[in-house]
Amino acid sequence: MKGLPFLLLMAIASTNVLAQSNDNQDAVVKIEQHNHNSFREGEIIVKINARSSARVSARGGAVSSGVNALDAVLNELGVTECEELMPLSGSLNTGKRVKMINGRDMTVADTKKVYLMKFDTEKIQSVQQAIDKVSAIDDVEFAEPNYLVYALDEPTVSSIWDDPLGVNQWGLEALKIPHMYGKPNVVVKRPVIAILDTGIDITHPDLEDNIWTNQVEANGASKADDDDNGFVDDIHGWDFVNQTARIRDNNGHGTHCAGIAAAVANNGKGIIGANY
Repeated sequence: MKGLPFLLLMAIASTNVLAQSNDNQDAVVKIEQHNHNSFREGEIIVKINARSSARVSARGGAVSSGVNALDAVLNELGVTECEELMPLSGSLNTGKRVKMINGRDMTVADTKKVYLMKFDTEKIQSVQQAIDKVSAIDDVEFAEPNYLVYALDEPTVSSIWDDPLGVNQWGLEALKIPHMYGKPNVVVKRPVIAILDTGIDITHPDLEDNIWTNQVEANGASKADDDDNGFVDDIHGWDFVNQTARIRDNNGHGTHCAGIAAAVANNGKGIIGANY
């Protein structure tokens, strides 16, 4: 896992999956080669004030919010598609101050009523024009472009035994994870970690011994859903983009994150996983 950093990463997924190629070749980039302010044309992110009665929904090609002034602007923009980005956020402790790992205080943001809206570029020619019109409505807390976010390409990284890149993994110590090593297991059964990312290289030498195996499918019939979970031959997981049990990672980012979580320890290779 050459050059892998120990970072806590937030994967911000594009809502338009089809715009990204299935081989993920366009996802990991040299960040300096891209405009940091690039965004999707014809799309804006809109946050409705939590105190507003507005609730935007799309039915039959029409978008409405229940607030006349906002509906008039959405109609002017030709908005016909709208997606609530955090529908399950519920009543979080918004406004509560929490302590970050660096000791600074952070206020928990209100993530309710955040929408991705697609407008008619023949009616409104620029994203900024759309933002200006929507932002003028009192019920709107803010509006911004749908910025493109990229996975970073090879920054740098803490080990403990003989894993060669472990000496660079400052994150393990920062999170006090080594203090857990050597403690007795509370439960005998090993936990299963789901990596929701670009896939995993299940043959990676620092991961292959820790890859989960669905024993029912592994010992069952080929091309059959032996465990009746709706997925055929899901021996090591499932690729929900391509709808296949063939797990791979043409990008490398998912393998990178899996290594942070569960790379094998003390094998003379790569790094140490937090839960090795």
